[in-house]
Amino acid sequence: MDKPRSRTALIVDDEIGIREFLGEVLERENFEIIYAADGNKAIQILKDRPDIGLLVCDILMPGIDGLEVLIESHRLHRLNGSPKPKTILISGGGMYESGEFYLESTRLLGADITLSKPFSIKEFLAALAKLGFANGPEKDNESGRPSSNKSAHPPQ
Repeated sequence: MDKPRSRTALIVDDEIGIREFLGEVLERENFEIIYAADGNKAIQILKDRPDIGLLVCDILMPGIDGLEVLIESHRLHRLNGSPKPKTILISGGGMYESGEFYLESTRLLGADITLSKPFSIKEFLAALAKLGFANGPEKDNESGRPSSNKSAHPPQ
């Protein structure tokens, strides 16, 4: 039987609003979140944290782009023998090409899933499910600890 995949996610996007949106969704899905605003920072995190189980990365960013981050994540996986993170690459397109051009490029380079911006929470959750990330244990809102299915105070 396969070992459960790490629920540590690296979110890479140069737009803070996108990082925060994805972080909120993944936190509700019981992921530990690490953020990077650019490809340089993402690659350093991937080197330092071989336990990353999910990489969500924008394609078009200043400096090192998402294509290079994807390639480097594959290279690091081969070098250190750690489990390869599942990958979701996202793009809204660029100045000269449609988003589909960039998304197709990442598929050819081995991205597990690609999403075109804008995408819905439902589409993102479906992508997580397709990658095998079922919801983690529900957490009690106040304590942050996993809650049981039994209610301490039945509804009245």
